[in-house]
Amino acid sequence: MVFNWLFGNKQRDAQFAQWVEAGAKQSHPGLLAALNGPTVPLGILSVPSGKMVIQDPADQLLDPCFDELVPSGNYPVDAVVVNNQGDQRIAALRVTVTDGEIDHFEPAWTELWRGLTIKRKELPWISVDSATVGLFSFESLLAYLSANPDELDAGPNADYLSGKPNDLFKETKFADGSNMFLATSGYGDGGYQCYWAKTADRKQVALIADFGLLGKPDRIDFN
Repeated sequence: MVFNWLFGNKQRDAQFAQWVEAGAKQSHPGLLAALNGPTVPLGILSVPSGKMVIQDPADQLLDPCFDELVPSGNYPVDAVVVNNQGDQRIAALRVTVTDGEIDHFEPAWTELWRGLTIKRKELPWISVDSATVGLFSFESLLAYLSANPDELDAGPNADYLSGKPNDLFKETKFADGSNMFLATSGYGDGGYQCYWAKTADRKQVALIADFGLLGKPDRIDFN
């Protein structure tokens, strides 16, 4: 029985590794429906290097960029805002890369998480301890980390009962031309997943930060 248990675990580990290597595809009906509905435009993110980062801005650490790059350019950013008896929360952030029909979602990995995923048998997530996330290009993250705190405006006004979506996010522009967005993260602190929304042939449609208010994803071809 012990041999069967060990063999079964090794077989499942191998299947998990194969699933990850194939992109760890997932469906997410709640997120997809929300992205296809009304959203709140936040602005345009400039991404000269093609590298993007989503992290807790309070960390003041240079977390690794997502290891999938986008073409150098400017990309629209919008948010899914949900309401609960007048209480507004950002359920998801989206950076649209190109037009296309979303077929599935794949985890947005950093180089660090690429190595950890198989070892831990855990998909990547971002840690938020300030109830706020920052959406950066690599350039704007460097500008943010080197800026004098007095030069930075206050973060989002976490007044969820204001009825104004603008209280949930803000944009900051830097002297080098880069910019970033801060946004409140769902119900606050926690571990949240980021995804690449992709077409059936795995072309990027958007980068998504999911704050866990729209249901859970389902793994495709792996249980």
